[in-house]
Amino acid sequence: MLRSPRSPTVLTSLAARARLRLARRRSLGRAATVGCIGLGAWAGASALAAMADARDAWGTTVPVVVADVALSPGDHAGAATVSVRDWPAILVPSGALREVPDAAVRQDVAPGEPLGAADIGPAPGPAGLLPAGWVAVAVPLDEARRPPLATADLVGVVVGGVRVTGGAIVEASSGLVVVAVPAAEAAQVAAAALDDAVGLTLEPPPD
Repeated sequence: MLRSPRSPTVLTSLAARARLRLARRRSLGRAATVGCIGLGAWAGASALAAMADARDAWGTTVPVVVADVALSPGDHAGAATVSVRDWPAILVPSGALREVPDAAVRQDVAPGEPLGAADIGPAPGPAGLLPAGWVAVAVPLDEARRPPLATADLVGVVVGGVRVTGGAIVEASSGLVVVAVPAAEAAQVAAAALDDAVGLTLEPPPD
């Protein structure tokens, strides 16, 4: 049996319901959009507030030279290995460098650690490892006649069976050791080295 067409009243009611549902969906969509925008704004404001709190906690910053890689005695401190970064002034150690140097490193520096004046020498290359008032002396000495040595190791310099001075290793190769000694003892050590009469002893660092 055929059903009679719906009455205009019924059709009008269905259309009204459809419009109501569509309006609700649009309202929910707008509410979700506004909610997302509000959440993003809140998150951004929170991040800015955290940054401001951190800035207030650390105070002002100053530029310092920081190691980009691990540095060992004898390495070169320059644009390829160090850079200038902003550090909280309260954390900057005394004597910290403010400009990228061109010098030899005198002691171990870890990545991210600021470099100070005591960490580098006055020049690049072996000369930068010499303390003020010291000179470098080449001592022919093969590995079988000396302890294992590395740059910056402290040694005792022995001539004729007697320790005549202390020194520091500038460079060590298989058959030659360059050792820094006080200038006053350099002539004696150099003369003994020509006669192949110099021995080196590895010494512990001072307490």
